Amino acid sequence: MMGEKPGNKIEEQATEKKLLFLKLTPEKDVDISGYEDALDFALRDKDIKNVAISGIYSSGKSSVIETYKDQKNDKKFLHISLGYYRSDENSENIKKKVKTIPEKGESVEIDKEKNPMKWETDDRLLEGKILNQLLHQIESKKIPQTIFKVKRSVEKKDIVSLCFLIMTGIILFLSLLNYNVWTKYIADTFNFNIWGGVQAICFVLLMALSAYLLYKTINIQLNKNIIKTLSIKGANFESNIEVFKESTESYFDKYLNDVIYLFDKCGADVIVFEDIDRFENSSIFQKLKEINTLVNNRIGSKKKLTFLYLLRDDMFLSKDRTKFFDFIVPIIPVIDASNSYEKIKELLGQQNVLEMFDENYLQKLSLYIDDMRLVKNIINEFMIYHNKINTINLNTNKLLALITYKNIFPKDFSELQLNSGLIFNLFEKRSLYIGREQEALTIEMQALKSEIEKIKKESLVSFDELEALYLSKDLRVNGKTIDSFNSRTELVTEMKISGAIIEELYNNRYYDAALDDVLTSIHEKTEFIERKRYLENRLSGDFEHLESQISDLKEKQSALWFTKIGDIITEEDIKNTIYENIIGETDSFDYIKRNEYYPLIYFLIRNGYIDKDYSDYMTYFYENSISISDKLYLRSITDGTPLEWDYPIVNIKKVVDRLNEDDFRKIESLNIDISSYLILNKAVFKKQIAQLFKLVSSQNKSEYIVALYKQFDDNLKVSLMQMCFEHWSKSFVSIIDNEEVSRGDKENILISLLENVSKEQLSQINESKSINQYLEKSKTFLKLLGNMSNKFISNMRSMDFKFDSVDVVEFKDMRGKMIYENNLYKINFNNIKRVLKYFYHVDGDSVNHKNYTLIRSSTSSLEKYVESNIDLYMGKYLEFSKEKILDDEIYVYIIVNNEVIDLEKRKEYISYLKTNNLNLSEIENLELKEIVITSNLATPDEENIFHYFIQKDKKWSIELISFANKNKDIFEFDYSKISSSYSDEEHIRFFEQTVRCFDLETEIYEKILIAMKYSYTDGFSIPEIPQDKMKILIETKVVGMTEKCLTSLRELYDKNIVKLFIEKNIDRYLEIISDMYNYGELIDILKIDNLTTEQKMKVVDIIDETISVIGQNYSEDIIGYILENKFDDSDFEPLINQYSNYNDSIKNIIREIAVGSVGVIIDNECDVDKHLLDRLLSDTDISVEKRTIIFIRNIKKYTLPELKLGFEKLGLESYLLLLEGRRPTFEINDTNESILKYLKEIKAITSFKKEKGLFRGYGKKKKK
Repeated sequence: MMGEKPGNKIEEQATEKKLLFLKLTPEKDVDISGYEDALDFALRDKDIKNVAISGIYSSGKSSVIETYKDQKNDKKFLHISLGYYRSDENSENIKKKVKTIPEKGESVEIDKEKNPMKWETDDRLLEGKILNQLLHQIESKKIPQTIFKVKRSVEKKDIVSLCFLIMTGIILFLSLLNYNVWTKYIADTFNFNIWGGVQAICFVLLMALSAYLLYKTINIQLNKNIIKTLSIKGANFESNIEVFKESTESYFDKYLNDVIYLFDKCGADVIVFEDIDRFENSSIFQKLKEINTLVNNRIGSKKKLTFLYLLRDDMFLSKDRTKFFDFIVPIIPVIDASNSYEKIKELLGQQNVLEMFDENYLQKLSLYIDDMRLVKNIINEFMIYHNKINTINLNTNKLLALITYKNIFPKDFSELQLNSGLIFNLFEKRSLYIGREQEALTIEMQALKSEIEKIKKESLVSFDELEALYLSKDLRVNGKTIDSFNSRTELVTEMKISGAIIEELYNNRYYDAALDDVLTSIHEKTEFIERKRYLENRLSGDFEHLESQISDLKEKQSALWFTKIGDIITEEDIKNTIYENIIGETDSFDYIKRNEYYPLIYFLIRNGYIDKDYSDYMTYFYENSISISDKLYLRSITDGTPLEWDYPIVNIKKVVDRLNEDDFRKIESLNIDISSYLILNKAVFKKQIAQLFKLVSSQNKSEYIVALYKQFDDNLKVSLMQMCFEHWSKSFVSIIDNEEVSRGDKENILISLLENVSKEQLSQINESKSINQYLEKSKTFLKLLGNMSNKFISNMRSMDFKFDSVDVVEFKDMRGKMIYENNLYKINFNNIKRVLKYFYHVDGDSVNHKNYTLIRSSTSSLEKYVESNIDLYMGKYLEFSKEKILDDEIYVYIIVNNEVIDLEKRKEYISYLKTNNLNLSEIENLELKEIVITSNLATPDEENIFHYFIQKDKKWSIELISFANKNKDIFEFDYSKISSSYSDEEHIRFFEQTVRCFDLETEIYEKILIAMKYSYTDGFSIPEIPQDKMKILIETKVVGMTEKCLTSLRELYDKNIVKLFIEKNIDRYLEIISDMYNYGELIDILKIDNLTTEQKMKVVDIIDETISVIGQNYSEDIIGYILENKFDDSDFEPLINQYSNYNDSIKNIIREIAVGSVGVIIDNECDVDKHLLDRLLSDTDISVEKRTIIFIRNIKKYTLPELKLGFEKLGLESYLLLLEGRRPTFEINDTNESILKYLKEIKAITSFKKEKGLFRGYGKKKKK
């Protein structure tokens, strides 16, 4: 567990308790298992002289080698640490100028010409650093012959001794030079004679001293090179070299022998080169490897000098590093972004501060930290900062975030303390970011407002009308083009009727089109989709969801000033941050943005770990002083640069004490914390409060009142209401009209107002009815209400206000009951629906379509409320019924007969009814009866038909005819139910008008006339009755079969009607026809299929003339009967010609007629049917001569075999002989000539000719 409140828990430590810190130096007790074996192998093997220990920065390379040194006392290590660290500004430049050895291994290129500041790395710099560190780690006495100068301090006694010897030598030299003068001077002065041997002693001493000094000089010159340069006749000789003397020549190259000397005399087994990779120069490795080789060659096999390099992995870009080194030991990083959390957690635990932090925060922060030294230093600095500035309960998460930022971006942190840098500029631009977000929300609100306006302006009233608007003109429905309809909407309506035939014009031809395809082509149009959305919202009349969105967006806008910068800033904002000073110089902070740790800044700011209170985490806090943020507020007033109203004040009392009354006249003084403090202590700050409201009212800053209101509890809100009324009574109206104030804030203030002000105060505030106007438009006011007090109800009544929409949920508590019982809701569908649902437990479609029935079903407040506002209710009912009303009949009659309701509304009500069983006699207004009939709402029966007929001047009106026709499938007419209800005159009038009502459907026409059983007997004088109606009159016996009626029909109608009339009354007709004989009429009767054979025979008998059967569709019985009784001679030839077409009985009759008329057949050369011909040839009652004539005239009808048979029957033996091949003779006449020609034609004979007054025929000889 990290603690109950991570990030806020404060670890109080006693001042006497010492803080624990972490050192940044390499550890000497790390686990080197694995590494130790590798190093042992490398140092033991004679061939391995250049070893690399590689790993990323802070991977633990130094700790591994330090631990190894501690464990291996038999080896002497010498460290050369080449510290080289670049500042943020030039780090990128160095990377650009220093070129690492690429894959081919060529030398590093260094920009030496553009190097005036001498900060770039070059070979000479590295060599000098290496030699310098080497010189200072070797005792001078071990390297007396080195030519490199090392400055060391000289002891005082050495200087004194040297001075004494030099002075002694000078004195001895001078004394010997002027020996006589010195001896005389001493003798004269001191009265002392010098011994003669003194001169010899002085000379010996001088020689000895000279010899000593000469020895020392030669020794020093040989070992110390006192004489650096010796010039002889223009020649220069250099004897002592100064390291880092200005020169461009390489030390290693020019003084290779002396460099080797130094490495040889260093006395080390291993020389460790550390941080040499920071110079980004790989050529130094070539030279060191060369030196190592030369040194080991000089040393020989007795020992080995190993160069060990601590390098990062990416020093070489390819496999070239294996060419530089004899052995490479890789170091696994102790810490990186993947495991840094565990290490941070461990170290914080060691410091006993782990419980102060949020675990999730540490996990995320650790992703940006991959350096062990960095972790340690962050923790060290945290401990110091936390101990020094944690006197005001700082958030430890934020403190750690700031310390991390300080360590990774120290320059920007330093600039932050001086009110500059990247982070400072980000917070300075907070208002710009808020403005950007507000502008985006404003654009979104404008779009929603625009959509609401478009919805309100939508002129269409149905989806059919909308589809008609985008419908193609090249359509045809049920064969009708668009011009055939009264409107395009009618076309769409008919198009959707099941079975409608839809055709679309293409290439000047109409082709079948599917309804779905036509509608899909419309529905996919962008304009249609948009208009459909507008129409749906308009038809629903509910803009609440759009207005709610606008209100939510306004609240978001207001809340932006209270939003942390991390919630509105984007990564792009940080990337685009640029500072420009007053002279136009800019800083884009590229050195930060290019840094690999740059994402850390976005993480810390985005998650609020670095916020506008960062200054509290950077400086001391003194109890008797005000904070930096408070100072900024005071400065904003004096500077005239207003801060946000929600700008937090830390020590409000001290800030107020520093403000005078004049300060409250400035707009910059407006601050929520300050104003809240004044109102909370209103008794003390009356003048300041008055000045505050005067300032706010003069600036019309009603949104500031709202901001204050949101900060107060209920008691202070009441005080604020009274102060507003006292100092600025119009503030409430201003709040309502202020678009910057969110809907929720407006409504919360109105609730407080209605709960706390008196009627008189409310009347004064609401003088312009602004509150009413707002509440009428509000969709959410009720949702914010608690249980309403009597005062609230009383104020609502005094405003004469009713809620436009009361939700079901709101009805379920006391406030809903109060609204319901006090009729504080408007009569509209939503409210009535919710009342019915909650109080009547009624829901579903019946609420829309059976609303009045539901309301009248029980006595309640709703029923009384509706009845007292019945006309208003009816208007709403018509709207929400969706043109479909299913009220019970009894309530339908109540509504349509209620004259309080506007007549037009009653008409519309009737037109929406979906019943079809209304009784017209229950409706009082004739105009409404007409609508009922027109709308097909009445029962299609005898009572409504007859009633409406009488009401409409005893005529079949157009609407009555239409009503009857529409209901032809269910129409019933029970005349018995009304036969006694009206006068005989009215019944006869109805009958006669019905007979003359030709527009009635035949089914209706027939049902009525059948039911009434009335008929005409004394003639029928109604002309031009349509044929279908006339048939009904005949079939229903409305027209009786009398002589007068028959005469009338013959005069007024064609023979088909007369024929039908006779057919339907045939028996009566046969009774009266003798006195009204008509041949043609009787003949037509014979053609009626429905008459029996007996009836037709009676007709034949009545006819006193012959009757032709040819071309008539008589039955065979009637044909036979006619042939036997009324044979027409003109039928003879057709009958004998069509003999085969008749049945046997008729054939017999025809044969008998033919036998009796053979002479006619011969005389008229009649064409006789072959079968009849056969019968006649076989009939012996006919003479042979006549049969022969008939046969000869019809010879061509026979085949050769049939001819032989015919010749045989008629006894024509000569022709039989001819056909047998003989040559008989024949009498010359036309008959024989015709026969012989036909036989020759059919090739039955070969020829015939005249011979001796006869025809001789030549038959065909038979083949043997």
